[in-house]
Amino acid sequence: MDRTPFKGSWLNAIDANGRVSLPAQFRKVIAERCAGAGIENPHEFAIRKHPSDPCLQAFDPVFEAAFGAREERNAEDDDALLFARGRTSFGGLMPVGYDQKSGRMVIGAVQRRLGGIEAGEDAQLLFVGANQTFELWYPATAREFLAESAPDIVAQLEALLEEGREGRKGKGAVR
Repeated sequence: MDRTPFKGSWLNAIDANGRVSLPAQFRKVIAERCAGAGIENPHEFAIRKHPSDPCLQAFDPVFEAAFGAREERNAEDDDALLFARGRTSFGGLMPVGYDQKSGRMVIGAVQRRLGGIEAGEDAQLLFVGANQTFELWYPATAREFLAESAPDIVAQLEALLEEGREGRKGKGAVR
């Protein structure tokens, strides 16, 4: 399995319908990892409510397959455990397709609610690389939840928010 990590943080606008752009760097990582695994045309990933944090967690197809294989190994010959782990691990995953060129995708209303993500005019979505997965955060939640455990991400969030405010004053672009 290609171990290219998802790294960095990006802040993108999310409209009232949940339309947002997947950062180009993350699209590039998904494409590289999938090419290494022989997966053609990777224009989809899966999201779920993070198991411990108030955000969404995203899996590319390569990680999803490796995660499934690990769950099977951990359950050994216990079918009941395998089925239970399958439901727990994969029952909450929802596929999200995206346009490879623009990165445009839609985060559904149910997923936004599970992740505590608000959408609409002036709403933003924070994408955070988390090694083999990435996370989607509502900025106010990230600011509060990550203040002690990841102050560098909060500082980057503040800089991205400030850049967005400055961009709206001048060019009108927010990345």
